[in-house]
Amino acid sequence: MEAFLDFFEAMPSWQKLVWIVACMSFNLFVEGLRPMFQGGFRSWRHTRTNLTFLATTMAINSAFGAASVGVFVWSATSEVGLLHLFAAPTWVELLVAIVAFDLIAQYGVHWCLHNVKPLWR
Repeated sequence: MEAFLDFFEAMPSWQKLVWIVACMSFNLFVEGLRPMFQGGFRSWRHTRTNLTFLATTMAINSAFGAASVGVFVWSATSEVGLLHLFAAPTWVELLVAIVAFDLIAQYGVHWCLHNVKPLWR
């Protein structure tokens, strides 16, 4: 697990972006071959709409990410936060961190998409 984490931690940002684009392209290809929902609504227009939603979500996630960096640095230096309450193996800490952060970050984005007028159509 440590080697896996070190691999992605040491990876430059541009390579992480390539990973994201490759995984999303693969999923788009697989969905084109075998769509999850039948009904013929799948088109390039629909894909363009989804890519627009993706772009706004990425912008919001970037804003939340930039804002949270200071909080993470402060919590690490002050030893405040959920992961400082207990000692656990790295994989447990990683799981707790991913679940907690995903809940907070995705709920925040979801709230913004529904409550900020330009993001809701």
